[in-house]
Amino acid sequence: MQNQKQLKEKVLKELDNIKLYLQADGGDIEFVALKGKLLKLRFKGKCANCPNNNLTFKMGIEREIKDKLPEINQIEMVV
Repeated sequence: MQNQKQLKEKVLKELDNIKLYLQADGGDIEFVALKGKLLKLRFKGKCANCPNNNLTFKMGIEREIKDKLPEINQIEMVV
C-alpha cells in the first residue's frame, strides 16, 4: 500500500497533465489538499468564474483523475 506522500506525487503529476489543457484557455487548477482518499482542488484563472467549470470538473478533471488514480475516491472543488 502506498503512503500519502507517494499518492500526492501521483496526483501532482496528473494535475500537471490536466493543467496544460486548462492553461491553453487561460485557466488553471491548484492542488489544495489530500486527506486520505479525498482530494481537494481549486480552479484558478478563467476557470474560476467560467459558467461551465462544473462540467469541466465532472466530465474532465474528476473522470481523468479517477481513471488514472483509482485510489482517489472523492474529489472536491473548493473556492
